[in-house]
Amino acid sequence: DWLSAALTRTLAARSGLETFWREQLLLYRAPIDKGIAHFPFEGAHKLTIPVAAMNVDPILARWMQNIHAAENLWTLKPLNERWIDGAKPLQDYLTWLDKMILKMWNVNYRIFLETLKLGTGIYKAGWKFEKRRMWGYDAQKQRTKLTKTINQPFVDHVALPDFLLPPAARDIAPDMHGGASWVGERHRLRPHQLQAMAEGQEPFLPNFDGEAVKKVLQYTELGTTEHQQAVASLDKQTQTPTTERSREIEIWELHCRFDAGGEGEDDLVLFLHLPTLELLRATYEPLPYRPYSAIRYLRSDGFYGIGICEQAQVFQDTISRVTNF
Repeated sequence: DWLSAALTRTLAARSGLETFWREQLLLYRAPIDKGIAHFPFEGAHKLTIPVAAMNVDPILARWMQNIHAAENLWTLKPLNERWIDGAKPLQDYLTWLDKMILKMWNVNYRIFLETLKLGTGIYKAGWKFEKRRMWGYDAQKQRTKLTKTINQPFVDHVALPDFLLPPAARDIAPDMHGGASWVGERHRLRPHQLQAMAEGQEPFLPNFDGEAVKKVLQYTELGTTEHQQAVASLDKQTQTPTTERSREIEIWELHCRFDAGGEGEDDLVLFLHLPTLELLRATYEPLPYRPYSAIRYLRSDGFYGIGICEQAQVFQDTISRVTNF
């Protein structure tokens, strides 16, 4: 009940900010308006000079070059003579980990682009374990049932509209000044993804509650969020009706501090389906910290940063109007 009220309140309070983010995406893309202009006179040009993009793109290129120009993302230096022989092999292993598992170039590109455009980027780091049964081929090329296991670290980008925290919070960590009592990440999973995830977590974590998953799978939700619709429109893609197999189910992963046992607050990780209020799983936080971290282009008075699109908007509008005049 506490989380349901908190999520509903926070989503409503942030609706204006999400509208602003969608406007900033439109500002960056500067699409050609094909209608008839009425300003500054009837029939004037309707060009938009992409000032925001002209500022974002060079800075994005510099950020990526500064971090990824070297072959190795991490450079190791031995702290004493005992580590001299181990530093280089360990650095090579981390380079392999980056290229083959983490793929930090792709992750950083997505996060840096969103940070520069909207002012804030969210990283998520942790360990992924999934075990599921699926059809495949054995060593003799015979079709057989195999067990696929994913057991590896990950670093990923959480899209800004899919990350939520209380409006008054200033930091993700609960112990920091202005720390959030809870943070949430929205997952949108197809029914078969949810079912596989629900059955494939052990032994790393307990599986989702079976009865709760059944109730969630019976619930039909809207196809896409407003942010996804805006992105699809800018990408010139037509929204098509979702089928039962491809429809997405919205699940919230919540990291919160709550008095669950009556003996003081605990750090918990919860998976909640908000429309049905089904709690799929509740565990204690396995790490000494929450798996999210934020970067900003320019810090503001609150949690969210200031992006280049916000700074460039007045110049883009002014230059476009003068050009059209």
